[in-house]
Amino acid sequence: MQLLKFHPILKHALWGGRRLRSVLNKPLGPDSDYAESWDVADLPGDISIVSRCRLAGTSLRQLVESDPDTLLGSQASFGRFPLLIKFLDASKRLSIQVHPSAAMAGRRPEVTTGKAETWVVLQADPGSRVYAGLKPGVDAQTLREAARGPEIVDCLHSYTVQKGDCISLLPGTVHAIGEGLLLAEVQEPNNVTYRLSDWGRVDAHGRPRELHLDLALEATNFNLGPVNPVTPIIVDGDESHQRLVATQHFVVDRHVAAKAWKPADDNRPHVLIQLAGSSTVTTHDDECSLQLGETVVLPASRPEATVVSDEDSILLDCWVDELRIGC
Repeated sequence: MQLLKFHPILKHALWGGRRLRSVLNKPLGPDSDYAESWDVADLPGDISIVSRCRLAGTSLRQLVESDPDTLLGSQASFGRFPLLIKFLDASKRLSIQVHPSAAMAGRRPEVTTGKAETWVVLQADPGSRVYAGLKPGVDAQTLREAARGPEIVDCLHSYTVQKGDCISLLPGTVHAIGEGLLLAEVQEPNNVTYRLSDWGRVDAHGRPRELHLDLALEATNFNLGPVNPVTPIIVDGDESHQRLVATQHFVVDRHVAAKAWKPADDNRPHVLIQLAGSSTVTTHDDECSLQLGETVVLPASRPEATVVSDEDSILLDCWVDELRIGC
């Protein structure tokens, strides 16, 4: 199977802006509230369409169903592409929210998997913050009472962030993205979000967005404390290769600078996300360029691939290690 690039699926929200176009060159319309670009998606109602080569026009769902062994390899039994890849433009703050774990799937029909997610900051306005995890000692009763008013912010661990920071959130972590941030997001293929609070905002008709207090409290893991930016781990002594995340949910590596490397030949699909500069992915019968804000999927069954980047390149390599699942 050839290297796969997809048309972005663009999403509006009251907290969106225009940086998906001005920074990442996404094909936006004239509106000023573009919030998300879904670059790899295999969810009901939101399915990526191939944009290049002989598979152009084919959906990711069709590929999963027609040729799971080639696309997914050792993960063919998953029945769905195992990652959801997004870019987010938070011109305004997002709601205070929490995502469910897989444990809720048996109790809630909308929950199919858990929703772990990782953010990598591409741009941050001065003073931009994230809210990641509860402060020590916050329990369900405290959070329920605080959610009725602005006091909820006192329950949240928050800090300013800068370009390059990576924040990894397990399911059940209360969180919010502050205003002025442009992020890349890697997550499990689940888009269920339960809102605790929306900062008292209302829409153009004076109506607040729906909240889900009981479900959010049920989904919250109160054993998870404050979440700080990850400390990258140098892989095999090579400072250009950094491991950002390695959990039972997925793995995210960061490759920096102009050094050629080969994605692992491990019978798993890999997703490459270009966060700065440019790269070229080459196999013996295909070549695909990546510019800032572009994403390519390397199918599990593929010829050996080589990645060559320019000196300004920052590239994420993301995959699911099924051997970690359930650990």
